Order: sequence, then C-alpha cells, then structure tokens
Amino acid sequence: MNVALRGTCGLAQGDAYTDNFFSVLGVTPQYGPFFSAGEDRADASVAILSDRYWRNRFGSDPSIVGGAITINQIPFTVIGITLSEFSGIAVGSGPDVWVPLHALDRLKPDSKRWTAAFTSWMLIAGRLRPGVSALRAQAELDVIHRQLLAEQLWVSELRGSENMQRFVRESHLVLRTGARGAMSGMQDTYAFPLKLLMSVAGIVFLVACANVANLLLARASNRRREIAVRLALGAARARGAAASHGEHPTCLDRRHPGSTDGVAGQRGAGSHDLHRRFASVPLDVHPDWWIFGFTAAVSLLTGILFGSYSKNFSPGFRYLYATSRSGSIPRPGRFGTAILPSRIMGPSAFFTS
Repeated sequence: MNVALRGTCGLAQGDAYTDNFFSVLGVTPQYGPFFSAGEDRADASVAILSDRYWRNRFGSDPSIVGGAITINQIPFTVIGITLSEFSGIAVGSGPDVWVPLHALDRLKPDSKRWTAAFTSWMLIAGRLRPGVSALRAQAELDVIHRQLLAEQLWVSELRGSENMQRFVRESHLVLRTGARGAMSGMQDTYAFPLKLLMSVAGIVFLVACANVANLLLARASNRRREIAVRLALGAARARGAAASHGEHPTCLDRRHPGSTDGVAGQRGAGSHDLHRRFASVPLDVHPDWWIFGFTAAVSLLTGILFGSYSKNFSPGFRYLYATSRSGSIPRPGRFGTAILPSRIMGPSAFFTS
C-alpha cells in the first residue's frame, strides 16, 4: 500500500479482514475502536494502524486517530491503534495497516474476486464454540467444503477434466490449531537452525561447567595438606564450608568462562545480532530471563557443589576424618585445639633436633 499523510507518502504492508477479525481474536485497541459490525462493505473507508507503524511513521502522535490518510490515493479514516504486543496472526509478517475485507474492491478492483471457481486467496479462521470439539467441527466443515467444491466444479470450465473430478472426490478439509498463528515460511526456515544453535550453546555451557568443576577439584587436591592442617588445628566442617563458599564467587566471576557474567555477555551479543538481522521483522528477540536464570543457577550450583566437595570431601579430609574415627587422631572438641598442635609440633621439633 502507498500511504500518504499531509503531503508525505510511503509504502506500507496492509491486510484486509472481515469486521469481526479483532473481536474473534479477543484483541483490544490501544487507541480508538476497532472495526464494528457492518463496516465490512464495498464503500468501507476506515483503517487501523499497528503500534510499530504508528510510532515509526507518525511519531506516536495520538491525534492521528480520527484523522484522514490516503491509501493508494483513496481516502481512509484512521479509527484505532493496536497494542504493541499484537503484530498479526503470522509470525514474521506484521501488517502496518488493516482495512475491511471488501475495501479491496476499491484498492484493487477485480471483477472475478468473489465469483471465480477454485481460487484460494482467502484465509479462513474461527473460534470453536464452547462444548464443540475440533473433530466435530472438522467433520461438519468438511461436508461444507466438499459441497462447495462440487458446486464450483459444476460451473467451472474444467468440469470435464478427469484430474479436477478426482481432486473434488478426494479432497478433504483438515482443521489446524491457530495457537501458533497462521502458516509462516519463517517458522519452517529458521526452526531447525535455531534448535541446532541452542543445542550447540547448551553443549558449550556444559563443557564450561565441567571445566569449572575440574579446576575446583584440582585446586582441592593441591590444598590437601592445608586442609589437613586446618582440621588438625580444630577447624569445624561448617566453618570450612562457609569459607569455601565465600571464596568461589570470585573464582567463578573472574577466572572461568562458565560464569554468569559470561553467559549474560554472550546472550546480549546474540540479542544484538538478532535485532540487526531481523530489524524489519516484527519479532521479539529480547533476552529470555528464564534462560538467563537457568544458566546462572547451573553456574552457581556447579561452583557451590564442587566447592563444598573440595573443602569437605577432599582426599585430605577423608584421610583425617577416617583417622579420627579410628582413634589415632582425636576429633576436634573441647581440648582439640590445644592437643592437636602439640601432636603436630612434636615431630617437627624431633626432626630439627
């Protein structure tokens, strides 16, 4: 469509629907009303703008509601603006302007539009009546569909064609749910690449978590002697675990690629790339905070789990704990702090002498 206002013209994507289009979908307007009953007629001269087009073309000017514009040099009146969340019924194909269906007779005249046989330019959708199943509706509509084809074949010039007769005999109507919108080539084109990209990102994330776990375990192995000395001096397990948890956020945030900062940075970069790639497509490509929360939780859980393992269940701790249970070294208690240093310093004094 060529939309003009106050001497300025520009191209826009337009769709034409029946007057109950918005009411059947349950969509509410942002400004003004939507189509009312009886406005879908040949002399229809009302139009509705999308929020995106209203902001980009008209600078969010609310005075445009009730104002006059021209579409293909035909005057129309803007009666409403849609909400920003609504961008049509097909993913990746957001109209800028909606007009009544029969306005096509003025915008693009075609004498055979409503009467030509075997034409399929119109999209038909509806809402199931309460208590009616999809199978029942499909059975009823399939009967109407086959009757309609038989009537079209009778008046068509192709009624003598064997192929057309077989098409009418074997054709059946199948209902498809509209929960995911109308059929869109974008879904078929990008579904598999996006799933593959998500799988690769998940694998990289798991590898990063495994690297963090290995580094923490290696760090615990190197600190075996330090842990043994701490426990011998009477350090409690709970205190060691608290100290361990206090050390690991720094390790996760600053040293390892599996940290939550890294996840947020990569997510932000991906969002920027998607915005640039689909700048003209009405898609919501903002960061998904559920995914961010999941990755952050897994990263922190990896650090806490393996950090606690390194402090409380490292080889040095298992050795001292098993020895204390057998009686060779008393477990830290009321006199543990005073007795254990003497047992450690004794051999040292004997060695130096």
